[in-house]
Amino acid sequence: MTVNGVQYSTTSKSTVTAYMTVKAIGEIEIKESIIIKGKEYITTEIGKAYFNKNEYLQAVVIPNTVKRIKKGAFAGCTNLANVHIPKEGCLAEDEAFMGCTSITFIITDDSQLYPVDYILASMPKDIPYYKAKDKIITSSRQGGNSPTLEDIEWDVDNDIPVTKEQNINTFAFIIGNEDYSLGGSANVSYAANDALVFKQYCHKTLGIPEANIKCYTNQTLGLMRRAIRLMKQTANVNNKKDCRIIFYYSGHGIPNEATKDAFLVPVDADGRYTEDCYSLNELYRELGSLPVKKVYAFLDACFSGAQRGDGMLMAARGMALVPKKENPQGSNMVIFSAATGDETAYPYKDKKHGMFTYYLLNMLYRTKGSCNIGELGSYIEKKVKEKSIAINSKQQTPTISSSIQGEWKNLTFK
Repeated sequence: MTVNGVQYSTTSKSTVTAYMTVKAIGEIEIKESIIIKGKEYITTEIGKAYFNKNEYLQAVVIPNTVKRIKKGAFAGCTNLANVHIPKEGCLAEDEAFMGCTSITFIITDDSQLYPVDYILASMPKDIPYYKAKDKIITSSRQGGNSPTLEDIEWDVDNDIPVTKEQNINTFAFIIGNEDYSLGGSANVSYAANDALVFKQYCHKTLGIPEANIKCYTNQTLGLMRRAIRLMKQTANVNNKKDCRIIFYYSGHGIPNEATKDAFLVPVDADGRYTEDCYSLNELYRELGSLPVKKVYAFLDACFSGAQRGDGMLMAARGMALVPKKENPQGSNMVIFSAATGDETAYPYKDKKHGMFTYYLLNMLYRTKGSCNIGELGSYIEKKVKEKSIAINSKQQTPTISSSIQGEWKNLTFK
C-alpha cells in the first residue's frame, strides 16, 4: 500500500515496513500505522537501503513505533537535511544514514532538538558517520520553542513539486518589474526571478496549463494595461466555467504625496509623477468586477515610497509615507500584500527573491500546493515578520484580506 509517496509492505500479521517510491520527494512523514483490508498494521521498521540515494528527499518524520532503521536505509540521501526520529528504543544499523551530508539537526519525539552525535550515541548502536556541525541548534530555542519542519527553508527554485491534477479553469497573470532604468528609478532586486519562478509553481504545482499562464517582466504602463485588458477578456470568455484568476505583481509601488493613493510603478514611469503609474484602486476595481468564481491577488510591493531594501524610490523623498489603505472590491477577492503602512517590502538576498515571495513559494513547495488560503496567509505573515526583524532589524508585516462573505480561509488553489 502506498500513502503519500511511501510504500508499506507487511512483515508479519500485525506489522509493516516502509520503503521509497518515486513520489518520495521533498518532505515525507512515515505513518505510525496503516489500514490494509480493514486491519491495522503498525510500522516497526525501515527496510535495508529502502530510501538510499534518493537525492530528492529533504526531510523525513520517523514515528516512535519504528524500532529498527536497517543498514543503508537513507544512505546517500545527500539533500536530506532534517530528520524527526525516536529518541530512544530505535536501533539504527550501520550505514543507515551514511553520506547524508546535509543534515543540520535532528528533532526527537520529545519535541526537542539535539545535536546529531548526541542522538546517535543514545541509540542502541552508535553510527560513526556523523559529526555534529558547528551551528547545530541544541535542545531549545530562545523563548522555549523548538523548531519544526515548518522552519525548513527549501531551495524553492529547484525540484519544484509537480502535480498530476489539471487546473484547467484557473488563469494566472504575472508581472515582475525589475529593471527601472527607463524611468530612472532604482531597480527591484529579484523581481523578474520572483515572477518566473511563481509561473513555474502555477504550472507545475498548481496544475494550471501553460496556455493559461501569462508572465511578463519589465512592463511599461502601456504593456501593463494590455496585460490587464487580456485578463478581463479571458474572464469574460470563461465566465461559465467556474473560472478562477490569479494575479501576481512584484515591483515598485508608490503613494501619491498629496492624496496618499497607492500606485503600481511601470518600468518607464518617473516615480515622482503617479499619473505615469497604475492605480491600485483601479486594479482592485478591475479585479473585483471580473465575472469569475474567485480572484487571488499577490502583491510583493510596498506603497510607502521605499524601494526594495534600503532607501527611497526617489532620492528627493526623504521619508516613507503611509499610503491610503485600499480594500478588496467586489465579492470574490482575496488579496495577499507584502507589507503594511509605511513599511518596506524587503528582499531575501540569500534566496534571491523578495522576502514575501520566497515564503509564498516555500509554503507551496512544502505542501505541494495543497495548503488553504488561511494557512498560506498565516505562514507568510509569521515567517516574513520573523525573518525581517532577524536580518533587517525592521518590521515587515504581510496582510491577507478578502471581500468574500462568510468563511473563505478554507479555500484552496486547486
